[in-house]
Formats: sequence, C-alpha cells, structure tokens
Amino acid sequence: MIVDEIVEIKIAPSNFKYYKDRAYIFNKCGDIINVSIADLSSGSKVRIRCKCYYCYSITTPIYVNYIQQTKNIDKYACSKCSHIKRVETVRQTYGVDYTLQVATYKKDREITNMQKYGSISPFGSYEIRNKIKKTNLEKWGVENIFQSEDIKDLIKQKNIENGNWIDDLSGLNSYRRRIKTLTNKVKLEFINNWDGYDYYDNEYIKENLKLDRNNRLYPTIDHKISIFSGFLKKIDPVKISSIDNLCMTKRYINSSKNKKTESEFKTS
Repeated sequence: MIVDEIVEIKIAPSNFKYYKDRAYIFNKCGDIINVSIADLSSGSKVRIRCKCYYCYSITTPIYVNYIQQTKNIDKYACSKCSHIKRVETVRQTYGVDYTLQVATYKKDREITNMQKYGSISPFGSYEIRNKIKKTNLEKWGVENIFQSEDIKDLIKQKNIENGNWIDDLSGLNSYRRRIKTLTNKVKLEFINNWDGYDYYDNEYIKENLKLDRNNRLYPTIDHKISIFSGFLKKIDPVKISSIDNLCMTKRYINSSKNKKTESEFKTS
C-alpha cells in the first residue's frame, strides 16, 4: 500500500497542462508543487513510499511501476517478496504454484523456442552459442572465460585467501556446468512467473524483452549468489541454481555485478 498521501512534483512541459487542468497553482516549469497521490497520472515516474503487503518493509518504487504491479491484485510486494506474490497470483489463476505445471505452457514455450532457435532451449542454438563465444572473446580474449589467465589468477588468489587452493580449474568448470544444467531446468518456470521488475532497481522492464538481446537494457537472469562465489564458498550447486537464487535484471547491471554476490553488489 502507498504510505504517503502527498508527493512533490516538479512542473515540466510534459505535465504542465495536466496539473493546470486539475487546479494546481504554479507559475512556470521548474516549480515544485505538492500533489495528492490520487491526482498522479498513471504514467508518472515520481517515486512514492510503499509498504510491502508481505513483510511490511518500506520501499520507494516509481509510481507507474506500482500501478503495473497492483493492477490485477491490489497487493504491493517489495523485490524480496515478489516471488511470494507471483506464486499466489499463479495459484489463484491456474490452481498451481508455477505456470510450468500447466502442461500447455511448457509445450507452447518449447514450440516457440523450436520456431525461433531450432531447439527447445535457446542454448541449443548454434547462433546463441556463437554470440556467447564472441562476447567472451571481446571481453576476455578467449571463447570460455575460464581459459582466461586473469580469471585463473583471481581464482588462485581467492582460494589461497580461503585456504583451499586447487591446482587447476577442472572443479570450477564442472561446478559451473552443473549449475547451468540445473538452472536451465527451472529457467522457463522462473521467467513465466517473473513479475516484470528489475530485481536491483525495481524498474519495470518486461517491455525491454522487445529489444535486441545484445542491448544493455535487455532483461537477463542473474544468480544472486554468483556461480564464482558459490564455487569459492563450496555452496551446493542445487542452491545456486534454485529459483530463490535467481532474479532478472538489465544486461548492464548484470555485467556490473559480475562475480559479486547480491549483498556485495548492493553495498559496492
């Protein structure tokens, strides 16, 4: 629910007439006025204070994002509780906890992937695999990042610090492959139940799926506890690849987070 009844709005050419028509008093663009929440336009990008229905924490989403999230079920959920609302919404709509439990959803997704990529998973596409290799070559100079000497040195340093130095990367490569396999098994379920919001900045980004996949604003899946961190801390791959450890964020934020855990990234 929205906590405040009044918010401050800066007058601009885009909202000048809107608030004049509602009898708000101001002289020019740049003026700051107090506006009732009830008078905000549905597309307003002002930040408002909201209380999470589930954990009662106070967050400050953009108003238009709040409207998008509560238009079907009038319960606001913060980013940490969004998965609870997703399950509740799917349960009310379909009678199951996840849309992938609805047989037609899984089949339709596989058909779409076959038409688009020639396989039931995007990662079965030769083109997608080549794009990944190209990105790694541009960023690291190798097709697989674990062939990078910089990555090897960093892993060595971290393992020495943690007292568990290994002589090669076979363990890390195997760990990463295992997590990729497990993540792919829950990926469609996770995406189908995603509420459309960026986990880290709470911006509504579902429409960004229409962008080119290489666009910096394109939504990507991130592991809150990174694969790299999970390997160093010897966390079970099942936990790293679980839906609770997955989130959606824009490509550039995912790249910025890189090997950091969720807590490390938020405090950096």
